Amino acid sequence: MIPEQPALGDSCADAMGPGTYKGYTCGTSSHFITTESISCQDARRKCMRKAEANPGTSFYCTWNDRLVYRKEVAAGACNPLVCQISSGTGTYQGYICGSHNFVTTNNIPCQYALDNCALNAANNPSRSLVCTWNGIEVFRRELVPGSCNGLP
Repeated sequence: MIPEQPALGDSCADAMGPGTYKGYTCGTSSHFITTESISCQDARRKCMRKAEANPGTSFYCTWNDRLVYRKEVAAGACNPLVCQISSGTGTYQGYICGSHNFVTTNNIPCQYALDNCALNAANNPSRSLVCTWNGIEVFRRELVPGSCNGLP
């Protein structure tokens, strides 16, 4: 089993007031809950409890469209889901773990960022990579679990 994937920093650190929590199971891209008027911290706790109760399932949860919790039982299980629930354009950044930022591109759709990162991962099969779009992790492939923690 792949350990839970940490968010890039604490996504609830500057979260204020109530918001909307949405939870998804990855792989099947099933939306299992929407809760209105909940704090970011409570949303993360709810998602973590759901994940703990279902150890064989990958989870991706947001609060006001911010990633608050991600747990994958297979590396990359949640990657395709991220762009399905995101819209607009943003900044794409790709990182080779333990090395450097290999790309930064502004004003592109999420799916383009995901596709480009997947292509870079395919072209670099012996490297661990993490890519973000608008600060949201859209792709993670760790050959050694935890090797990309702390990025960017």
